[in-house]
Amino acid sequence: MSAPPLWIQQCDDARHGRGDVALIEGIQPLKHALRFGAEVFGVFSPEPKKVHRLASTLAPDIAERLGALLQPVSPDAFARATLGREIPSPVIALARKRAWSFEEMESSERAKLVLANLTHPGNVGACVRIAAAFGWGGIVGVDTPSFWHPLVVRAAAGLQWALPVVTLSQSEAAKFLSGRPEPRVVLACGEQTTPLSPTTPLPQRGWFILGGERRGAPPKLAKLATQGLRIPMRKGVSSINVAAAAAVACHHLAAQEGWVTREAE
Repeated sequence: MSAPPLWIQQCDDARHGRGDVALIEGIQPLKHALRFGAEVFGVFSPEPKKVHRLASTLAPDIAERLGALLQPVSPDAFARATLGREIPSPVIALARKRAWSFEEMESSERAKLVLANLTHPGNVGACVRIAAAFGWGGIVGVDTPSFWHPLVVRAAAGLQWALPVVTLSQSEAAKFLSGRPEPRVVLACGEQTTPLSPTTPLPQRGWFILGGERRGAPPKLAKLATQGLRIPMRKGVSSINVAAAAAVACHHLAAQEGWVTREAE
């Protein structure tokens, strides 16, 4: 059997986290990646006319750039590159991962998320998408799936290129957070936390710590919190999805700042 074409091999490498290339699946994440400056160097589709129509309808601002990058490929080649999985729209792309720095994150005047012990790529991606939508300053991942995993890119709609995302170990994150002057808020269940109410003030430049789907925030990070909050829930309901919790925090802070009464820039 002959070796696969280079672009198919690059898709496989990206899927397994090898190298500095990310795999983008579908028009939605590709749209955002191009819009926010990703270095996209290959776009592939077995249905280029359909992709042109989608881009012109959904994202006319990037349609010309996408068209210049788009390469028609056979259905068989596309199936090999996608492992036969269904893609929301018939297009995939390869782009350089953005090497975000802590300096870029720290320079932001906006709040940041710390995601610890998450296991589901979809939840990580949803948190990225939510934080980007509300203009937060960045996300630190601690023992979570890579921000550049294809499923995370897909769930985030490609918004890894729109706000800083960095990864640390628990020890690195604890050392980093303990040295920060900004408030640290942990969102968690338990009697030691205060219910979040419409009048609860949240720090505009704080670090918001969210724990994993089952284990919650690791004690090493939770004990660094200067404020512990929980989201009130109906009796009998023990928890909500971590991305939903992120959305609650983001919207609460947005309402506090007046974002919900004006169009965000």
